[in-house]
Amino acid sequence: MRKYLLTLVGFSLLVACNQDAEETGGDEEQQEDLTVSELMALIEENHGQLESLEVAFNHTGMYGMQKEGVASYDFTNGVTHIEEEYGTIAYKDSEDFMYISEMSYQDEEEEEKILDGWREEHQNPIAYFKQFDEAFFERFDLTDNDGSYRLTYNGDEEAQELLVPAFAREFIESAAFIISEEPEDVPLDQATINAFELSFDVDEDTNRIMSYQYVADYELRVQSYEQEMEIEGSHLFSLFDEVAAIEKPDKDLVAVGNLSYDQQEQYEQESQDYVDALIQAGVFQNVDEYVERVPGEEEEDEKRASGEDYQQSFRDEFQLGLSLGFEGLDLSDEIINDYADAFLSQFAKTNYLILDSSAMSEDTFMVEVSIEGLDMLAIDRELDLLLTEELSNGNYDENITEEELISVLVEVMDRIDGESLMPAREVTVEVNRAGGGYLLLDEEPLISAFIQ
Repeated sequence: MRKYLLTLVGFSLLVACNQDAEETGGDEEQQEDLTVSELMALIEENHGQLESLEVAFNHTGMYGMQKEGVASYDFTNGVTHIEEEYGTIAYKDSEDFMYISEMSYQDEEEEEKILDGWREEHQNPIAYFKQFDEAFFERFDLTDNDGSYRLTYNGDEEAQELLVPAFAREFIESAAFIISEEPEDVPLDQATINAFELSFDVDEDTNRIMSYQYVADYELRVQSYEQEMEIEGSHLFSLFDEVAAIEKPDKDLVAVGNLSYDQQEQYEQESQDYVDALIQAGVFQNVDEYVERVPGEEEEDEKRASGEDYQQSFRDEFQLGLSLGFEGLDLSDEIINDYADAFLSQFAKTNYLILDSSAMSEDTFMVEVSIEGLDMLAIDRELDLLLTEELSNGNYDENITEEELISVLVEVMDRIDGESLMPAREVTVEVNRAGGGYLLLDEEPLISAFIQ
């Protein structure tokens, strides 16, 4: 019926108008002859050529979290600016990502993923959804609404399941983290679809999306991780290729409290350097590296003195722990001291990497460290083998004393091959800044990661 009515309109124009009108009527007939798939291909092509765009959006996602705001895109220069209700701003260009919020804690890596996801979806919604379903163009009904088209999704439940990853990005990324997989490799063990709607309103003249809307009510499960999701959203497009130059936010707005951006960067780096220096002086018993890495304006001899103090206190606590473990054995302080030296030398075979530091407040910083610590079970097994070998060679008789036995352990300790390391483990420690210096209040999580 729709095609018939438009043909009548074209015919009346031919009768009433001159040759120019005939050409216009011919264009309308050519537009009308487009199939749904051809129209969607044109929309995809036109959006792929956009230089800039503005999108007003309202989206309810995981845990009922609502995002309402305006996204401005300069695709030509790779700039994105998203401002949400209550002033939260996400900004990204070719050099920086900035996330400005009143929230006390923010995962910038996660927020950057969210920004990238919106950019991909908004720039070309048809292309975005098509990547999940090769037959996406075939899943729509077309109606004409006086100057615009309405494309309404009609896919069955099997087809709808293909689009689950498009709407459940947050759930899939959370599940990927829990099961230690990449998001694209996460298998959905259950995807129950209670309701699903998707529609696009398209301008007839430009074949560009004016708006799109969706409802996706899911029950999802990956292994034992289950989630009910009621996702709703509407997105209104405007300012096609007319977005003015996007202004970069003041970097100081990114910093916490009253810190400037430069101050925060400085203190975050110094908190990393401080943890690095402590590891060198304590775990590796290397005061020279402590002096090189520890932040602060002190003279070198002052840094060296503090490094030596920490080195000795670390060693004393370590030896005290060994003494408690040897309690009840007839051992001299000298042999316990030798054993402590031999064991501490094993730490030189461990590996670590300071990953990042994030300011939680003006004087509190969370430092992340990746550590390949000693595998104590593997070391114990190797020591047992080496000790048995020494005893079986007749170097010691059956009346060996406890002190002599520990002496043998000290001798064979250096022969451990250094392959006894655990897989990398990430540890986060809290560093406090006060009076220009830094302090690690709880060393246990850091030190224990070197002995697993």
